[in-house]
Amino acid sequence: MNVSSFLRYFFILIFSSFTLFAQKDTPFTAQQKMYVKGNSVLIGNTVLGKHPEYAFDEVKVLNDEVPLIYVDIDEDTSTFSSSGASFTLPQTTQKIKYAALYWGGLYPAQSSSKRNGKRRIKYKYLGERDPQVQEVKLKVNDTDYQDVIGQVIYDSKAKGPFAKESPYACYADVTAQLSALKDDISITVANIRATTGFIEGGAAAGWLLYVVYEDDTQTPKYFTSYAGFKEVSKEEVEVVFQDLQPKNENTSSSKIMMAALEGDTRIKGDALAIYSDIKENFISLTTEGRPFDNFFNSTISVGYDIPTTRTPASKNTLGFDLLKMNVPDSTITVNTTDAIIKLRTAQDRFYTFFLAFETEIETVVFEAQTESVAVVEKVDETIEEKVNPPVVITPETTVSSVPVTVVKTEVVAEVETPVIKNTSNDQKLQRELYKIANSPSIASSGEVSGYYLVTNVFQSKRNATRWKERLNKEGYNARTFINNATQATYVYIESSETPEQIQSRKEVVRQIPHLSKTWICRVN
Repeated sequence: MNVSSFLRYFFILIFSSFTLFAQKDTPFTAQQKMYVKGNSVLIGNTVLGKHPEYAFDEVKVLNDEVPLIYVDIDEDTSTFSSSGASFTLPQTTQKIKYAALYWGGLYPAQSSSKRNGKRRIKYKYLGERDPQVQEVKLKVNDTDYQDVIGQVIYDSKAKGPFAKESPYACYADVTAQLSALKDDISITVANIRATTGFIEGGAAAGWLLYVVYEDDTQTPKYFTSYAGFKEVSKEEVEVVFQDLQPKNENTSSSKIMMAALEGDTRIKGDALAIYSDIKENFISLTTEGRPFDNFFNSTISVGYDIPTTRTPASKNTLGFDLLKMNVPDSTITVNTTDAIIKLRTAQDRFYTFFLAFETEIETVVFEAQTESVAVVEKVDETIEEKVNPPVVITPETTVSSVPVTVVKTEVVAEVETPVIKNTSNDQKLQRELYKIANSPSIASSGEVSGYYLVTNVFQSKRNATRWKERLNKEGYNARTFINNATQATYVYIESSETPEQIQSRKEVVRQIPHLSKTWICRVN
């Protein structure tokens, strides 16, 4: 090999290595798009716990304080981990149109131990991780296990930017295994890999099954599902999911589904928001079990409910988050083509690998170019798009079945890569004010409607009085109000008709150590 060839080979090798290690995540891309008259189901479960069969319901612990072991419910010696979940299809269901299985976990080693050092806790990994994270087992109802070999969405392989947690995520289309099923369906997934023992920050692992079924008694809907891998840590992340096409004359009734790893019940500061075309701002999503400031909190939830049709049905799923919830009606409208979500965390780190949207539609007549792959040809160095004539999409028609007239073999698909950007300080302030203005209000008899700068809340009226007197001695005009629902006493020092008037005051008050957790509360 001469000198020039050697140098060329050397630089190619260096560039390839840089590209490999610089890739921090995998862009979200569409897995499936379809119009179906029917509905969807989302189930799943964790594969880690404190006991192989019993539910783990402690919610006031940090994940890294729990000595984790595999959940294993099947009494089958060929599996080392297994957990289950079930669902019931309506009797009017024609068939399951699409079913996809996803799984993932944090997996730097087989296990991890910890011991107290002089200054900090020291962790030690034990045993090399198995590289075959894409191989699992699937049991449907009372049948035997089937081997499933999925596609790897992302795998850090114990190196690169996520070496300490070494997360991975995989996917498999299991429509063939479920298409003929109806009524009650029980799913068990086995041999999902994760690190057991004590791991710094906590371990996490689990699976989900996303199902779309046909049912002529239900409304037609547009279903889109995405797979990718995104870390959320120090900076806010915005991701744009394109081509929603609600095609509704009015505001749409939509749902969002999502899975994430390493959410912690006790660590606050993480949130999920979605952009509203009508309000021209982000709306923080929340349910009763998912506060807007602790959204990813080791919970499996569907709407406001935590499904109990799981084995085990743990309240604390130890870092595995799975959700399906309504999107506010003021968000996705007839003119919405892109859904923009924003993810953030103030204290923790988490990873997301699955997201899906479901949008009700009032008509099934569409133009083919909105769904078919865009076909282009080069003419005098310019690109001319070929538009297909209108076509009627029936409830049975999926995206792949729309006819396309191919002009040349060169095909350019619609862009699915998400847009990622950081927000400025001004935007952050405006979104914080919007979040406050749209937060749930507290009902309190006799109080003026507005925004209150709250310093503390007490269940004991005596303690509330002592705290109020202390603040008054320090020069504040401290007052109280009662929460009608909980009868708790809130101690506040200022109030206003709009959050803008006391937002800056809040930042000043928070500089005082014993008032560092002061917050703005909406009343009445």
